[in-house]
Amino acid sequence: MNLDAVTRERFAEFLGRDPHHSAGGQEILHIRAPLATEFRFEWHPQIRKVYLVRQGREGPELGEILAEHAETHAHAINFVQTFLRGYREGQAPGVKPHLIG
Repeated sequence: MNLDAVTRERFAEFLGRDPHHSAGGQEILHIRAPLATEFRFEWHPQIRKVYLVRQGREGPELGEILAEHAETHAHAINFVQTFLRGYREGQAPGVKPHLIG
């Protein structure tokens, strides 16, 4: 990747920034969802992203980016709750005209 000197410096600062203080100094925080044990959620405060890991699959566990710009632990929890609300709605039996389209 060819970056000019200023952009390269700013990018290095971005990658080296401290985790958000709401993470309590931890590099990865796990968010539990007792009613959705097929998923594991992780908030990475250093890069401000929330990952979804599908449990019980063959092979290595791979995280999918669920949300970016999760600035605080509370933002990460909100992203997880929103995902789970939509997931449960999609799994419920019956026709959902508001989801068709």
